[in-house]
Amino acid sequence: MRRLLLLVVAACEADGFAAPTDIAFLSDGIPVVSDGYENSRIAVLKGTVVDREWGSHGCGEGEFDVPHGLTIDDEDRIYVADRSNGRLQIFDRDGGLLEIWQGPNVGRPWGLEYRDQRLYVVDGGDQDPDAPFGRVTVYDKQGEVLAQFADGDEPVVDGHDITVDASGAVYVGSLSGRVLRKFVPR
Repeated sequence: MRRLLLLVVAACEADGFAAPTDIAFLSDGIPVVSDGYENSRIAVLKGTVVDREWGSHGCGEGEFDVPHGLTIDDEDRIYVADRSNGRLQIFDRDGGLLEIWQGPNVGRPWGLEYRDQRLYVVDGGDQDPDAPFGRVTVYDKQGEVLAQFADGDEPVVDGHDITVDASGAVYVGSLSGRVLRKFVPR
């Protein structure tokens, strides 16, 4: 409940949030918010106010077109699903750009989850002509693809968010079809 109150207070600022899309926490508990649909920024909170922010609408380095999901690894690297630009942008905790991952393997990322030295990405599809529908891609921290999968012969349609439980099972919530998919490791 305290975190919900914190976000409500932060949203009351003059330059408050406009349709935030995800939230994650740095190792010291500081919240980081992707403010995606209108503000195209990443905001780091301090107490009840935005302490620092970066990004604006665009397709250049450090710019976003719907920063839709984010997650943070054990080194406080912030991974941002820059959905409409079809790429992942990776920043340090202060907003310094470290890397950009882009290409057919990345697709159009919607949701991200970091767990056990792996980055899980749900891809909205349409970037890879050989796999035009959504899927889950698992990366190591260097950006190497460890696995890609969907639901048998069925694509992950409109996979909107992703999480991974302690056993390694991957859950994907989809906008279409009112479906929650669970993928179990083999």
